[in-house]
Amino acid sequence: MGFAFEWSFRAGDLLTFVGALAGGLSVAAAFLYRRGGTDAQIAATLEALKEEIKDSKLETKESMVEMQIEIKKIGEVLINQADQNRRIIHLEDDVREMRHGRGFVQGPRGIEREYGA
Repeated sequence: MGFAFEWSFRAGDLLTFVGALAGGLSVAAAFLYRRGGTDAQIAATLEALKEEIKDSKLETKESMVEMQIEIKKIGEVLINQADQNRRIIHLEDDVREMRHGRGFVQGPRGIEREYGA
């Protein structure tokens, strides 16, 4: 048995070959189109997320700066409160000393003879 090849071709065979080639190309084009659309959509989504994260970082930095300012203000308020507490304690001590007759109120007859001793 020999191998024979026929060089003649018919129009139907040619049409089948062209149809198969066109069909394969259309399937490949559809696949690439859908793939490219998905890739473009993913790229757009990633770009949007990148911008959102960038904005979020800026907002976080701004809020951190604002929090630092508030913490400094709270520190100043606490220092003022501690100073006022210290002053109140010293005033209470002065009043106790005055009740025992010590301090600048001490005298033979008190303040304007109000508290006779």
